[in-house]
Amino acid sequence: MKNKKLKEFGVYLLENIDPIVERHAGELIKIQPRWFACIRFDECKAIAAYGVSMHLECFTRGDLVPLDNYFNSCAEIKLDRGVGIRDVVEVALIGKQSLIGAATDFFKEQDDFLEFLQELEDYFVQVLTLTTDRYSGMLLSRLNAEHVRNKLLLEASRTVTSALDPDEVLSRLAEVLAGTVGEGCCTIFLVNPETGGLAPCAGFGYGSKECQSALQGLRLCASGNTLSGEDGKSYGFCSSNKASLSFADILPEAVRSGSASLFHITNSDRMVGVALVSSDLPGFTFDDATKELIGGILNTVAVAIESAAAARQTRRQLMES
Repeated sequence: MKNKKLKEFGVYLLENIDPIVERHAGELIKIQPRWFACIRFDECKAIAAYGVSMHLECFTRGDLVPLDNYFNSCAEIKLDRGVGIRDVVEVALIGKQSLIGAATDFFKEQDDFLEFLQELEDYFVQVLTLTTDRYSGMLLSRLNAEHVRNKLLLEASRTVTSALDPDEVLSRLAEVLAGTVGEGCCTIFLVNPETGGLAPCAGFGYGSKECQSALQGLRLCASGNTLSGEDGKSYGFCSSNKASLSFADILPEAVRSGSASLFHITNSDRMVGVALVSSDLPGFTFDDATKELIGGILNTVAVAIESAAAARQTRRQLMES
């Protein structure tokens, strides 16, 4: 990257940055009021200073490393806010015009100014190429991820709600949730409306009979604090058979390490149950996207889960009467 005049200008401006920051902040508010008119001017100046400083560091270094660091630090934030590629390019061009405005006061000789403009033009070609390529790639990745998520939610809803038998509904749900992680396992606990405790009613992915027996013997209660769910709610648990005693240490540690998680199942603020999801992959931990996906699946099929739970309760009462 050719930076003879850029470096000269950058060294000077880093020592006298306030006027260009003030100008740049004003232009951001004027040209992009959607993003900048709604914040305090001091905040806008801080954003402007960050961007201008990044450009000046590139000028003095003669490379795009500061731009790369800048991109890594704020690209995800921009995407979260809904900032589009057009907005990002426009901000870059606003910065370019602010730099040209400051350069007209700095360069006294026309030849020096023209040489600076050529270097600046070449620099911004690289800036826009890198920014648009990477930002569009990240945006496309998010869109693809959202498409996959929506597809999984739709498939989960169809799979679970198409079952007629309540036990099949819950078994299918356990299979769907286990499928969200590699080598996944899932146990569905439902609330007993009489005691408030939670007992396992369906499971998927547990290979050994010992493991299945141990899980069948587990009982959760809302009054304990041994296990913490993703919603921040804590649960106690007890064992109803010898096999489940082995989980006394294993399960709390798995939840603490992130290799297993408890997901609250609610419908219209009514507690329906808990889904225990885990993976047998070594070193596995849940990421935010997987947690969000599981939460989305449970929200999508919450009505079907509550209906299945009610049907099971009714059937049990009829058998006992």
